[in-house]
Amino acid sequence: MRDGTNLPKANDGEPPPHAARARWLSVLAQADPLALDKAWNELDPRPSFRHLRPPETGLALLRGRMGGVGERFNLGEMSLSRCSVALSDGQGGEVAGHGHVAGCSLQQAERVALFDALMQLPEYAKRLEDELILPLEKAISAAKRLKVETAQASRVEFFTVVRGE
Repeated sequence: MRDGTNLPKANDGEPPPHAARARWLSVLAQADPLALDKAWNELDPRPSFRHLRPPETGLALLRGRMGGVGERFNLGEMSLSRCSVALSDGQGGEVAGHGHVAGCSLQQAERVALFDALMQLPEYAKRLEDELILPLEKAISAAKRLKVETAQASRVEFFTVVRGE
């Protein structure tokens, strides 16, 4: 079962445990890189981290299906940047964060990984949800709505007139 977030639902109607993380990763990956930089620079205290996988750019194969059903086919390739980081969890352990973004922005992939790790730490999660994730989510939704409205405004209806012969 799916809702408007396109995330699967468990049998009891509640999102599975990974759904919240999938949501914030999606928001972070689609966010304006400047907004992520600003949020990182304003973060206090800013934790130290280490790279598990340094930022790198490569290609990802995109697969598709006609109409969303049927046999899969290779649609093409796209540039993808990724990064993995580890932060101390404050209890002697570490928490890993992973970031994948479309394109070649190594810094954005690193920022996504950092915020992913921070969102898993209780002392940061609520504040980041309220001050970063929700505003970014609203901005992304507004941009998508504007794009749809712009496309609808230029929509052309074609019809055929039958000639009598």
